[in-house]
Amino acid sequence: MKIREIKADFDKAKRAEQRAHAELVRSEQLTESQKSQLDTLLKHREECLEGLRDAKSSGLNIIQIREYQLLLKHLEGVLHEQQEKIDICQVREEESRDDWMQKSERLERLQLMMQQVEQDLRDEREREINGQAEPADKKHTDTYIGVTGKRLG
Repeated sequence: MKIREIKADFDKAKRAEQRAHAELVRSEQLTESQKSQLDTLLKHREECLEGLRDAKSSGLNIIQIREYQLLLKHLEGVLHEQQEKIDICQVREEESRDDWMQKSERLERLQLMMQQVEQDLRDEREREINGQAEPADKKHTDTYIGVTGKRLG
């Protein structure tokens, strides 16, 4: 593979890795937001339970007690829905993490490949200077482009 192609693949892989990382960050933030909402709902439920206990012990009428019970039933449904949202967010977060890791590993492999090809080119140039090899510009025209993007040789 020519270094120009490796560089193009590297640039493309870098953009893909950056997009995947941004998606992972968004997924993590959404999961945390959903967990925070769950915590708020749990606090409301606890307050409602305390209110119901107080209502029963203070002798509130049956209608007020029933209102607390209905509110608790509603909160339980909302809590269940919120937990389902968190479960979905966590699955998406894990998928985003896996995607980012794969893209990050590919980027690293391409970077190592590019570094190796550039090192090979430097070694070949050094051999040319020392008169030990055929000139690289005759053997590998259009094959190696340095990190700067300029043709070497």
